[in-house]
Amino acid sequence: MVSFTPTDRVLVTGANGYLGSTIVKQLLSRGVHTRASVRSSASAEGLKAAFPDHPLLEIVFVPSLTEEGAFVSALKDVTYAIHTASPLTDHYTGNADRDLFQPALKGTTTILKDGLSSPTLKKVVVTSSIAALRNEGERVWTEETWNPVTREVALELERNASGDPATPLRIYGASKTFAEKAAWDWYGAAKPSFALTTVLPNFLVGEAALREDSIKSPTAQLLWDALVSKGRAPSMSGRSGYVDVRDVAKIHIDALLEQTTDSKRLLAVGDAATNFEVKKVAHNLRPNLFGSVEGEDPEAQEKKSWPQVEKNQFAKDRIRPFEEILAEFIDYVTENKLAAL
Repeated sequence: MVSFTPTDRVLVTGANGYLGSTIVKQLLSRGVHTRASVRSSASAEGLKAAFPDHPLLEIVFVPSLTEEGAFVSALKDVTYAIHTASPLTDHYTGNADRDLFQPALKGTTTILKDGLSSPTLKKVVVTSSIAALRNEGERVWTEETWNPVTREVALELERNASGDPATPLRIYGASKTFAEKAAWDWYGAAKPSFALTTVLPNFLVGEAALREDSIKSPTAQLLWDALVSKGRAPSMSGRSGYVDVRDVAKIHIDALLEQTTDSKRLLAVGDAATNFEVKKVAHNLRPNLFGSVEGEDPEAQEKKSWPQVEKNQFAKDRIRPFEEILAEFIDYVTENKLAAL
């Protein structure tokens, strides 16, 4: 694989996010000039505190992801771009089209369109989601698999939700699907000189560049809840699974330099685990912290119907085993007193 050159500059959008800040940290550790885009001064302060006076870090403001030309200035003299910015479920106030669909779709297509203004741009890597892959009608999910949700179905789901707490996650999944499809549709029609790759992670956990994100991230909190819960609640990660945010960051960065990933969807997913399995592994790893788990796994039978995800070798080589990820997650949270047992 080729390496970054001293003149390369990488733009990272959503740089204050769980994944975005981790990507920034890894780029800086590789000695890469990094331009981090955020939407507000408050977000910028978090990055400044994490990387004080770093000579290779430049912070720029892109207040709106959807305005035409929003990224033109940020993309000036940039060699590569990683687009992680996307509205999350906490932006959802009951209007899916306004809060999630349009920002996700327009934000993704805007950075691609604005990429045409930057003659130095070689490649864009866009963060999608396992949600864009989710197709309950297929037993094996591959790069060719797509979530079949339509805008009409998603809006109907919203209308009939009746306070269902899972609705924001389903709506978010639809937004990621629409955004990734729009990216590939635009790319196929425009045929720009730069390459495009998308990365589809599942539930992100692990040590973050901005320490509080290591437990405040909804997916990291989900894993911790599974560890400390007393009952046998169904596994929210079912048909999904956990992957370390640092592994996913590495996949994004390495994909910038690897031409074999051009025009590919990289499935950056870890193996799925039931809550019972999570607790059992945790006990085996840290018996002083987590008690033994007795009886049968109540989701063992259901797990047999969970789809298999076929990762390509590029992503597979960069994703560590769940046991290693879980051990590091437990140690980091407990040693830094980020959550109670």
